[in-house]
Amino acid sequence: MTAYTVRSDQRSDPTPKSRLARHLAKLPPTQDHTSRKPSIAHPDGALYAYDEQKALEFADAPDVARIEAQPFLKWAGGKTQLLPQFDKFFPDHIDRYFEPFVGGGAVFFHLKRRFPHMVAHLRDCNRELINCYQMVRDNPQELMRLLDEHLVLFNENREHYYYTIRDRHDLTDPLERAARMIFLNKTCFNGL
Repeated sequence: MTAYTVRSDQRSDPTPKSRLARHLAKLPPTQDHTSRKPSIAHPDGALYAYDEQKALEFADAPDVARIEAQPFLKWAGGKTQLLPQFDKFFPDHIDRYFEPFVGGGAVFFHLKRRFPHMVAHLRDCNRELINCYQMVRDNPQELMRLLDEHLVLFNENREHYYYTIRDRHDLTDPLERAARMIFLNKTCFNGL
C-alpha cells in the first residue's frame, strides 16, 4: 500500500481532514486481498464490508467502511441535495433497481451503499454519458491521467483551453471523449 501523497493539482492537504478519514487512516492495512472475509467487525463496533466491485488496485486508502460514492458529474435535475428527504420513502430492502435516466447517478450511488447486493440496471439515452460511465469503470487510471493533462493545460490559459476542448466534436477514442466530457462538466457554468 502506498503512502498518502499530496497532489498539487488538487490542492490536497497532507493529512486527511474528516473525522472518518482520520479514523480510517489509523486502521492497519490488510496484506492478503484473497483471504478477506465478507465482513469484518472493528473493535469499536463498526462493521466493515469488503466489496470486490469497489476494490480498486490504484486506490491508496485503507480498507474502508462503505462510504457512499458521490456522482462524479453534475447533472441537470440531479437529486444529491434531495436524498435525505427521499430516504423515508425508500423500502427496507431492494433486490433490483432500474434507472432509465441515470444522469449523475445520485440515487443509484445512495441506494447501492445501503443495499450492496442490489442488482442495478442503469440506462440513459445520452451516449456520451454512458461512454463516460464505461470508461470510469473500465479504465480509471488512464482516464485520471488524461484529466490531469487537461488540468495542467487548462491552468496555462483557462478561457482559450476551455473553448478549444469544447469545440472538439471529432474525437473517436472513447477514453478521450470521456475525459473531455468530465473536463467540460467540471469547468463549465454550473455543470450545464
